Amino acid sequence: MEGGEPLKFVAIVGPTASGKSEVGIELSLRLGGEVVNYDSLQIYRYFNIGTAKVPPEERRGVPHHLLDIVDPDQEFNAHMYREMAEKVVRRTTEKGRIPILVGGTGFYLRALERGLFPQEEDIKPYREKAQEMMEEMGLEKAYNFLVSLDKRLSYIHPHDRVRIRRALEIYLMTGKSPAELWEEKKPKAKVLKIGLMPKREELRRRIEERVHEMVRKGFVEEVEFIASRFGPGIKPLRSIGYREMLLYIMGFISLEEAMRVTAKRTKMYAKRQMTWFRKEEVVWFEPPYPLEKMKETIERFWECSS
Repeated sequence: MEGGEPLKFVAIVGPTASGKSEVGIELSLRLGGEVVNYDSLQIYRYFNIGTAKVPPEERRGVPHHLLDIVDPDQEFNAHMYREMAEKVVRRTTEKGRIPILVGGTGFYLRALERGLFPQEEDIKPYREKAQEMMEEMGLEKAYNFLVSLDKRLSYIHPHDRVRIRRALEIYLMTGKSPAELWEEKKPKAKVLKIGLMPKREELRRRIEERVHEMVRKGFVEEVEFIASRFGPGIKPLRSIGYREMLLYIMGFISLEEAMRVTAKRTKMYAKRQMTWFRKEEVVWFEPPYPLEKMKETIERFWECSS
């Protein structure tokens, strides 16, 4: 973190399809705020429909930051996000505006709030050993080993090879789990988290409707364009929805199957998001969201933390 006053911002958190983008825009209008993205896919250009990125014409004049900042074949990580987001948050605050972070990647939000660890150069010597452990144990056993060390690591998807390896690297380096290290780190920012929590059945319905709406809006054509321009092997195309639509385009599954699997994986992702955010200090709200009460909560936080 740069020197000076601690960062201060508001974050809208909650599962995918809970309405975070709409609430972020509405609160920005009422409070004189600006939206700062913390979704790891919305930072990519051309990833629009499948990420539910709000089109410019629907942002109602509210400035949005950290959207469409890199091409999908370019490297981007949490360290780069933290550096960019800190600058945006500071500039927004200096203008007398309230930075309202909106997204779904809890790791990006936590990186901005608490910083990152360990540094890449520190952990590199442990990478080969972690890779050997994964090969010897297999992905499933490696995942189960991590969860046996710390149940909080269940937020990692059992098939997420990159995060499983990184957790092993951290364990080998420090003797602690990533969750344990996060708990030890003191927040480097003043943050108010406003949480959106629809009922389970309502959220499932929203997710299913969103998948159908994405296809109606041209999701298949979006994936065709990205794959033809940047190649089908780029990392962002492995994400939920994009992978399924790519399999459909390549003729491996039907469109109906692609939509069904996308909805299923999205529901599982939403569950993992809630597991992540329940560990955080959050002021939760259920729909219909009381925007005026949210506004008052933010105003009290902003005044008291000044």
